[in-house]
Amino acid sequence: MSDVQTDLYDIDYYAWTQDQAARLRTLAGDNRIDAAHLAEEIEDLGKSELHAVESYVERVLEHFLKIEFSGMADPQKGWRREITGFRMRLRKRLTASMRRWIRDEFEDAYWQACRKAIKSLNNSTFEDRLPPDCPYTLDQVLDPDWFPEPRPSDS
Repeated sequence: MSDVQTDLYDIDYYAWTQDQAARLRTLAGDNRIDAAHLAEEIEDLGKSELHAVESYVERVLEHFLKIEFSGMADPQKGWRREITGFRMRLRKRLTASMRRWIRDEFEDAYWQACRKAIKSLNNSTFEDRLPPDCPYTLDQVLDPDWFPEPRPSDS
């Protein structure tokens, strides 16, 4: 493996898996390896990492929404603790190429987080308080010291 490929493996695992899958597909005529299936498996490893990162982003956003819009004081400490854990795991896995992908899909992640938050709280007042557009940024999701401020309950 060249130094460039080794560096990519160490710096951006997701990008490396996608690059290696593409390279393996070019070896389709070499009968010594099952290049097509091997390429799929390597690509899937990268996608699995990406899905984990997506999930952590969605979970952080979900908890941001609960903190800011639920009007509930008691669970706040637990939600903050969970956000801290999600952020730690997210930072360990997030690569530059994943970050670009998440930025492009951030609004969708927000809507997934809204659905999860609504389902977990099962509270129609909460659902009515959620903003139509994501009020957070990816930088806020990743910032270990940033949390939204709770809004007072309307009731």
